[in-house]
Amino acid sequence: ADYWRALQNRIREGHVEDVYAYRRRQRFSVRYGEMLF
Repeated sequence: ADYWRALQNRIREGHVEDVYAYRRRQRFSVRYGEMLF
């Protein structure tokens, strides 16, 4: 919970954070990106 609270505070202060719901290897762009080109 501390991670999310700190993240919310940073967002309130105007910082833009990248938050990913999946681990890198599970992301669509990693799994299927090579098929798109």
